[in-house]
Amino acid sequence: MKSLPLLLALALYGAALGSSELQQMYDTELKFGNELSAKGAKTAYLEYLTEDGVIFVPSAANGRDWWSIQNTATPHTVRTPLHVDISSNGLIGYTTGIWRSFKNRTDKNAENYGQYATIWRRMPDGSYRIVVDLAVRNAEALESSSVRSGPAITGRDANERGWSAADSYMAFLRSSMAPKGLSRAYKKHGREDMRLLRENLPPLYGKLAAVAETKQFRAVGHPQKVAMVESGDMAYVWNQCEFAENDEGRAAGNCLHVWKLTKKKWHIVLGVLSTIPVQKPPTLLQRFGE
Repeated sequence: MKSLPLLLALALYGAALGSSELQQMYDTELKFGNELSAKGAKTAYLEYLTEDGVIFVPSAANGRDWWSIQNTATPHTVRTPLHVDISSNGLIGYTTGIWRSFKNRTDKNAENYGQYATIWRRMPDGSYRIVVDLAVRNAEALESSSVRSGPAITGRDANERGWSAADSYMAFLRSSMAPKGLSRAYKKHGREDMRLLRENLPPLYGKLAAVAETKQFRAVGHPQKVAMVESGDMAYVWNQCEFAENDEGRAAGNCLHVWKLTKKKWHIVLGVLSTIPVQKPPTLLQRFGE
């Protein structure tokens, strides 16, 4: 059953698009979710990933290459989309929602929970396929956080003047490395109805919540790997990121941000901060007698 925020988004955005590429992309999300549940993750991802589609395991990897060598016996996974949006030209879009995994199809209690963000690309034949897929894991108690949409944005800017999201992204990076970095960066570049998904923490809805909850984090250095795609009034960027918390510790991970052109300015509408577990380096054994 579609959620009320999702129905509202579909009604508003579908009307704006006319030909309803948004509805087609959303239908593809539902088909992918059904394949994921019925046939398993390997089969579903190999069918819906593009040739250059990226997943994070936990570092970035070519999704088709990675899934092609995995065991077919994966947990039963269920995805529930909560929000969907698409660019003004219908070439790229994203879906985000909740995922749950079970030992098998008959289990009623999920083993793991979290949120996901999936970037879709329209292919030459008109179908939509996955180009980026990133998820975060949460504890069971965090799943009960209420899901709501921010104020509806019905106007669309086709970016006829060619404003680049890259300039806003670089400004966001500079702000994130200053004192109160991430908080200040979201305050300046986040849209009022932005969403922020975080590892092992409740998702945040709205810029005010994102600004309040990220005050202690500051980005450390420019990312070494960045991928950015812009089309119409939408752009997405993913990169490896590292944050310091009150100068006492650091967390490394993958960051994904979706940008929208609204009222002639680029704003973040979705952010995902996925942590990469810190691995202790191995201790080399000394040879006997040394």
